[in-house]
Amino acid sequence: DEINRDILRQLEMNDPQFDALCVRAWGFDRIGEGEEEYGEGEEYTYDALERGLECVGYLIGKGDQLKYLHIDNVRGEGRADPSAPCVLNEELESFFEGINCNKSITDIKFYMSDLLIEGPGRGQSFFEKLMPFFRNNTNLESIASGACTLGNEGARFLSLALAESPSICLECIT
Repeated sequence: DEINRDILRQLEMNDPQFDALCVRAWGFDRIGEGEEEYGEGEEYTYDALERGLECVGYLIGKGDQLKYLHIDNVRGEGRADPSAPCVLNEELESFFEGINCNKSITDIKFYMSDLLIEGPGRGQSFFEKLMPFFRNNTNLESIASGACTLGNEGARFLSLALAESPSICLECIT
């Protein structure tokens, strides 16, 4: 898909104009031109079902321009509604490994996502997978979660992640 290829190019070039990204896996609508959820910069929406999510994660981790990351309707295999499209757990884990290297994101938002990764040897929360991101990113100002399946383990790992966060500028948790 051309939009996904353009997003990968922008991330690879570490384009300073490209400061907002939405990664969406189902219930998919592209964000229209001029519709900005975060305020600054144009938001692009990456279709996570088109594969290549591990490459997106790698480029997010390598870059230093992305400020706003919105993870929308992302579910790993074996979760929630079996008829809903999902992202392969291996791709999701690689995506998070890349994000863990990023230190420029100031706002991260999870919306309508099932925040648990299930399967053999899994049963982990997104927040558990993102512990290094929260531990190493001193620019983080806002964490938001809406209409997500968090569970007790997810809540525990979110609190652990926040406790380990060195970010003295964290302004908002919703």
